[in-house]
Amino acid sequence: MKIAHTYILMNCPEILPFYNEFRAPLSAFPDDAIDAMVDSDFALWYQQQIKYRGINDPLLVSLSWGPSSYAKVWHSYVINGYTYHTVEYGEG
Repeated sequence: MKIAHTYILMNCPEILPFYNEFRAPLSAFPDDAIDAMVDSDFALWYQQQIKYRGINDPLLVSLSWGPSSYAKVWHSYVINGYTYHTVEYGEG
């Protein structure tokens, strides 16, 4: 989930100032080491920054939460007026 969270953050322009702040002290490291640090630490660092700075912007706060671990399961769906069921639903 951390990789997905980092991917989402890295593709939001609103996060760029935080990304630049995270990277600034790492400039002495090689680019591949910086990329590894971003992948492993940036999402948690961002979440902590939002919390400790008391930022209340709804977008920035919701992005700090990361993806939900809750998944919804559907046993059927409708496309163009046709209903389709999963194999498990059809067997049960």
